[in-house]
Amino acid sequence: MESVLARAPRWVVSLVASGFAVFHAILGFSSLGVNQDQTLAIVSLAIYLVAALVSIAFFPGYYIPKWLAIANLVVSMAIPALLHEQLDPKLLSDSSTWYVMGIGTLMAVTALRKHRSIAWLGMAYLAVQMVAWGGVDSLFSSGIIGAFMLVFVAHALSVGLNRVAIDIEKYNAETLASEVSLASTSAARLERQQLIDAALRGALPKLEKIRDSGGNLSDSEVSEARFLEASLRDEIRGRQLLNDSVRSEVDLARRRGVEVILLDEGGLSELEEGHRHELLGEVTQSLRSVAEGRVTVRAPKGEDWKITIAAMRPGVNLPDVWLRLK
Repeated sequence: MESVLARAPRWVVSLVASGFAVFHAILGFSSLGVNQDQTLAIVSLAIYLVAALVSIAFFPGYYIPKWLAIANLVVSMAIPALLHEQLDPKLLSDSSTWYVMGIGTLMAVTALRKHRSIAWLGMAYLAVQMVAWGGVDSLFSSGIIGAFMLVFVAHALSVGLNRVAIDIEKYNAETLASEVSLASTSAARLERQQLIDAALRGALPKLEKIRDSGGNLSDSEVSEARFLEASLRDEIRGRQLLNDSVRSEVDLARRRGVEVILLDEGGLSELEEGHRHELLGEVTQSLRSVAEGRVTVRAPKGEDWKITIAAMRPGVNLPDVWLRLK
């Protein structure tokens, strides 16, 4: 039921509720003759109608401000006080006790629009006034049980609407997070593709030279071709382990004869850019300190650390460099 109400247009809900509220006012006007002071009865009807219609039709969404809920409570207390002095509890009818269901409607609107505790306080006060005025029998002849049931249904709908609102907010947050993640992934993929394209464009002249020479290269050209191949491999496997300073230091290390392996396994994917560059600065410093052997730089996924750096020399059991960067 609450999901249907949540999907209903705001004006439709207001129109139906306003019609229900006005119905009780019509009953009150039809029974003006039973009141000793019709002026007080008209004032009561006017106060009720204003409070009910303002609570139903005004304010966007499904909630009303607390001050209006308190004003509704005051109205629910004032109307019986104005009417009971001029009505005979022995001559009760549906029209003469219009205010009972009227107040029930006003408190139901108050409960539906978030302020459930205030609504039940108003109903409890109404029950006490009815007993004080007409005795316990008035609870069964005035329609107050129906009023209580109306507030109970409104209370249940209010709880349901609150749950729907929480679910909608959660869904919107998840959707936004998914869109942000998708946009971030797309941006990272685009940036990665641009870097690879740039690397390939830079390598293209050398690749064309190798093709044109038919593979007849000098020793220095063979070395350059190997460095080129290694740098292209870095762009594919190194991914977020690379920035300009790391690329430069990796190239210098290889020209010193150091074998460098870069493996990005996804460990940097959730890091802020500033933190990533800070870690890559430490990678650069570590590469600079390696003079020979092999150095492996990994970004493992699912570990407490973000990057591992291991530098080994042939014939040496202990690593020259062994770091876990967080």
